[in-house]
Amino acid sequence: MPVELLLFDLGNVIVRVSHAAMAGALAAHARDPRFQDARRVLTLAFDDREGLTVGFDEGRLSAEAFHRAVADRLGLSIPFEEFARCWNEGFEENREVTALVRRLHGRYRLMLLSNTNELHYRHLASRLPVLSLMERTFLSFELGLRKPDRAIYERVLAESGVKPERIIYVDDIPAYTRAAADLKIQAVTFESAAQLERALRERGVI
Repeated sequence: MPVELLLFDLGNVIVRVSHAAMAGALAAHARDPRFQDARRVLTLAFDDREGLTVGFDEGRLSAEAFHRAVADRLGLSIPFEEFARCWNEGFEENREVTALVRRLHGRYRLMLLSNTNELHYRHLASRLPVLSLMERTFLSFELGLRKPDRAIYERVLAESGVKPERIIYVDDIPAYTRAAADLKIQAVTFESAAQLERALRERGVI
């Protein structure tokens, strides 16, 4: 069955992400000695189940409320603008992948599915022209859902109108590609641009 839609993850696929860089930037401003250790900030902020980012990624906290929550926990005394700068540290465009996305544009429908938050997405959207090639973005903070919740993939299927067998989904986290595969979506666990290109070639996409 021919492929109609290519669905991409954002972090560590289209952009490389260093949570350690974000944690280090915040730790440098912490008044609480415990959180002057970037490793503690990393755990507090980015634990996948209990980290402070969970509510932010699900859109339950505004950017301002998230700033206040993190500042309270870490003992930060920085204004929102400086906090946002620290929070957006550690992104780097994966140019090999974005070049591949540009090659695919116009031949297939392209969409984005990402667990992300308002500050990160606005920052990246303003700096990555390739994101403007996406016909539709499915973002956790806008949907109130996070991968690997089955409902977020069902939302993609419902709103795209594409049969799962005609979709290739690319994500770096195996649990997320497994959840997509459970719905019969063709899932590729991303390792590198070269590996992704091989996987697409094997499926006759390029």
